[in-house]
Amino acid sequence: MINILIWNIQGAASSSFRDQLRRIRASSKPSIVALLETRISGQRADSIVSRLGFQFSFRVEAQGFSGGIWLLWNSDVKVQALAISNQFIHVKLQGSMFLSPVFFTVVYASPHIQYRRFLWDRLESINPGNDHPWLLGGDFNAILHLDDRRGGQAHRHCVSKDFQRFVFTNALQEIDFKGPRFTWARGDLYERLDRCLANLAWLDSFPNSLVMHLDRIGSDHRPLLLCTEQIVPVLDDRPFRFLSAWQDFDDFIPLLQNSWSANLSLNENIKNLKGNLSQWHSRRFGDLGKRKKRIIARLRGIDRALGVRHSASLYELEKSLKAELDDILAVEESMWRQKARCYWVSDGDRNTKYYHAIANGRRKRNSILCLKDDSGTWVSNPETLKHLAVDFFTNLFTSDGSNGYSFNCRNCFHSLDQQDKVALDMAVSREEIRSALFQMNPSKAPGVDRFHASFYQRHWDVVGDVICHTI
Repeated sequence: MINILIWNIQGAASSSFRDQLRRIRASSKPSIVALLETRISGQRADSIVSRLGFQFSFRVEAQGFSGGIWLLWNSDVKVQALAISNQFIHVKLQGSMFLSPVFFTVVYASPHIQYRRFLWDRLESINPGNDHPWLLGGDFNAILHLDDRRGGQAHRHCVSKDFQRFVFTNALQEIDFKGPRFTWARGDLYERLDRCLANLAWLDSFPNSLVMHLDRIGSDHRPLLLCTEQIVPVLDDRPFRFLSAWQDFDDFIPLLQNSWSANLSLNENIKNLKGNLSQWHSRRFGDLGKRKKRIIARLRGIDRALGVRHSASLYELEKSLKAELDDILAVEESMWRQKARCYWVSDGDRNTKYYHAIANGRRKRNSILCLKDDSGTWVSNPETLKHLAVDFFTNLFTSDGSNGYSFNCRNCFHSLDQQDKVALDMAVSREEIRSALFQMNPSKAPGVDRFHASFYQRHWDVVGDVICHTI
């Protein structure tokens, strides 16, 4: 685990900045500290850096009374500067907390748009590529989304198209944050100028990365504390989830037919089907990752062998393995796409890594890491969290025995005529049930049985009788 503090301090000489930095270091122990807009340089900067208590430092000097970037770190991490400018420092990080080198770029974008335009091109030129983890953090002095600004002149939304294009072109994603949304404030104007971005390789290496927006003291900017590891409650038993990809296998229909009986209730059929699907999933999908690695390894071996001599049997085997690999990739993509719930992505875009990142982002946003109990104390123990949630909703939906209101509604509404009463009293027809079911979005959130509407739509001929009988 590594913690990185990034903070636009708007001047390193203030005592409030040093006091806040001491408190952050005592509570969070960041291995790396990046300070922006230090506004001092030379011997005065040397004196302040020496008093901050870090073993190593690297800096871009302020120009006059503006700018300046300081990077401070201790011996538990090795930092190698690769590229610098007056708007960023780009370094390679190595140490025991990293399985392989990672890249970190601390950014202090110019407040002047004409200089900031050069920044995006420079940052794109130092992109280490998708195979190497890359983190960018700092004050970008630009708005990425419309809701990153509140107050000020209403007609100015100030969204930076250049910034948006840079993020999109380099396939960067924002790291989730906790705390107030806006990181900079002045008067009635609030903006989110400070943030952390990362590529997919970083998110794969540090999937629990989280940015904390700390208290704004001594500066108009909030400090950002990046943590690469969260304590996530472990679920003892994961709930059943129906995967649409199951339906594309030839043996799914026989399994469904053998698990479904017209003589059983809907709940009994669902229970039987869940049990059989879970066992079948373990056989067909449980080793999906291992199968993919094994096939790729075999294909590499065949490729090397074919480079030495021609073999018709090896060509046929290669063709068969490639077809099997395509099937596995299609299933894998379908599973991650469903978990990511990206309905707006076209079917032709088979970017499984993208779906993977989106699904992990959803999982982090949906994770409940801590709750406040009745006494106002924050608790994070998984068992305690379960009891708090159950007790809250039990009390919320338990009646206290009274109606809570008194209202006489006699003659307040129009009366139904006899034809309407007869229509309402009629039994629901099979066609009405089918019509309502097929109007549902096939892949929207499932019901309490954890099956999506697509399951009932695609297999209506098998399950329709039981559903209609139940209704």
